[in-house]
Amino acid sequence: MVPDDWDVDLTRSLGLFLNGNGIHGRDSRGRRIVDVNFVVYFNGDEAAVEFTLPPEEYASAWNVVVDTAGERVDAAVAAGENLLVEARSLLVLKAHSSDPETEPNNSVSASLISGAPG
Repeated sequence: MVPDDWDVDLTRSLGLFLNGNGIHGRDSRGRRIVDVNFVVYFNGDEAAVEFTLPPEEYASAWNVVVDTAGERVDAAVAAGENLLVEARSLLVLKAHSSDPETEPNNSVSASLISGAPG
């Protein structure tokens, strides 16, 4: 995109899929780095914009982790559902997982045990 593109209707709104399985790196032990899938919707327009979540092949449902409009924090949304993203707001959704093993432990104590920088 070039700067003038941002002045065209609806180009002030952008959706981004972050593929947790698409990381092209290895950890310090040579293992593949894998993360959870995320979807990020940016709406810089002065009106609300409707986005469609990715289909079920990417996640069966999505959990809202950030909503700068304050409308849906902690809500679960089905795959393929249409979402209205409020004017001048950001919405971040994380692929839903019912398996607690896949949820990373981001606590301070987990970081200390693993030796990861805090």
